[in-house]
Amino acid sequence: MKMINKLNLLVKTAEKYLANGDSLKSTGENWPLSFVQLCVKEVDQNSDEQEYSSNVADNEGFRGTLSPSYGHSSIYESKDPLKLWDLIAKDQILEKPLPGSLIIWNKSENQGHIGIVVKLLDEGTVECIEGTEDKKILKVKRSIKDKSSMSLRGFITPWH
Repeated sequence: MKMINKLNLLVKTAEKYLANGDSLKSTGENWPLSFVQLCVKEVDQNSDEQEYSSNVADNEGFRGTLSPSYGHSSIYESKDPLKLWDLIAKDQILEKPLPGSLIIWNKSENQGHIGIVVKLLDEGTVECIEGTEDKKILKVKRSIKDKSSMSLRGFITPWH
């Protein structure tokens, strides 16, 4: 239950940045990953103080305030989405996308891409919020089955 609540709060955090069009400052080499890390960090810092509800929380009957004792994310250790995938704990890998889960792609052999899943549109399509290399925040629809431009590595949760 706690992980679902934090995932819902992560979607709300990304949507806030998308709506505000905030210009974000990042020193990270991979700006899309830096954007995701910023959103996760905000959830880690504020989740114990915020009350919220969302489509997943409402549908599953979960509401309330997150416990400050819940673990903080380990995704800050990586500077590249592909390295993050290799470092992530096995219990953080998800079989299917959930709102708030992170989606990781192979763009090339040495380059990855990452986004925050907003919702599953159908069996093969997700809506994501992503940072771009030119430091913009976009909401995009991505096929998780089409491998023409990027191949899906998988889905993870930032928290255990």
